[in-house]
Amino acid sequence: MSVSNSFDSLIRLLQNIRHKIAQSGDNVAVSVLSFPHVLEAIREDQVLFQVATTEQLEKTKDLAAVSEELDAVAQGLASRIENGKKAALQSQEGGARIQGSFQNVLTLVKGISRETGVIRRINDELGAEIEDLSRVLEEAGKQVSQIKAISDQTNMLSLNASIEAARAGEQGRGFAVVAEGVSSLASRTNEAVKSIEISLVNMVDHFHRWREHAKNQLGQTSRIDDSIQILETEISDAADAMTHVGADVEYSTGLYVEIAEQIDEVRKTVGIISDSTLRISIRAEEILGASEAIRNQVAGLAERIDSSVSAITNQNPEWLLEFLRNRRMDHLRWMQQVDRAIQAKNAEEFPQLDHRRCNMGLWIYLAVVKSDEQRKVHDSLEEPHRRLHACARSIADCVSAGDIASATENRAELSRIFDEIGRLFNEYESYLEHQVLRGIDEVNI
Repeated sequence: MSVSNSFDSLIRLLQNIRHKIAQSGDNVAVSVLSFPHVLEAIREDQVLFQVATTEQLEKTKDLAAVSEELDAVAQGLASRIENGKKAALQSQEGGARIQGSFQNVLTLVKGISRETGVIRRINDELGAEIEDLSRVLEEAGKQVSQIKAISDQTNMLSLNASIEAARAGEQGRGFAVVAEGVSSLASRTNEAVKSIEISLVNMVDHFHRWREHAKNQLGQTSRIDDSIQILETEISDAADAMTHVGADVEYSTGLYVEIAEQIDEVRKTVGIISDSTLRISIRAEEILGASEAIRNQVAGLAERIDSSVSAITNQNPEWLLEFLRNRRMDHLRWMQQVDRAIQAKNAEEFPQLDHRRCNMGLWIYLAVVKSDEQRKVHDSLEEPHRRLHACARSIADCVSAGDIASATENRAELSRIFDEIGRLFNEYESYLEHQVLRGIDEVNI
């Protein structure tokens, strides 16, 4: 192999090595340029995390205060429930005694009811006997009246016999004696009948008064019996009601016991919550301290990243020229991805549509440009680059809506903007090439 061929091979090897180094540097540069966005997102998340942690700490303190208040309320409620349980137990015992008294009274009333029933039957029998006696007295009155009538008739017959005996003279003397005896007997019989009649009238009068008193007494006895029957029913109903009340009081007592147990569980839970909130509060304060340290570390890292970005974007013109050409290739590939997404009719396949997040956008907005001449060329890329991505977003919206015709029409506008950016790329490359040549001239001098 000749020296010339060996030298050519060495040149190609060095160029290959240079290309790989440049490519690696470009990848590193792009990665570094994306760091500020990542750090900004970290800062935003860290701020949100701090706010959330602070709110959590405050809520934890509020929860601890509420837990203490709840424990105090539960303690007071437990005390009142205990008093209520004691009162319920006393009511239960008193109700049992009252129920026993009701049963005793009911037993006595039932006994009295049975006795009054017997008295009522006796009174009914007595009433029947009184009616029988009334009928006997009435019959006796009738008999006395008949006897009086017979006596009057006998007296009349004896008077007639005396008159006839007087007419008969001596022959009627014996008959006159008999007539006189009959008249005397009739007179005494009449007097006896009158005496019996007077006594019978008095007896009937007393009987009627006695019968009225007896009827009143019988009526009073019946009313007493009816009242006792009503009293028995009412006492029986009251005893049944007292039984239900006793059951309700017993149920209430059981509820008091259950509620007391539940309140005790609540107090235990409140104690656990209080302990947990204390631990959470301590952890939240520790997290806040760690979050502040992270914020400071992120700030320091951001400063170092800014320094790295400044160092990258202020490289020598030759490096920037290579970097710019790579960004041009990035956008060429970006256009190809847009075309593939349109052909696939899938909006999900579109490349980065945020003009600040693509590799070119990162360099445009984050580069530190010190030269006014370079700044003019550099800033000229911003507006068409923004329009390029806005047009791509419109195409993606059309694809999502299924409007392929509008997407194709907007694709033509996208090509015009891309050509405009291509011309600006040419100007930027010419500027950097000029800077490279000027640097070579200065070195040669």
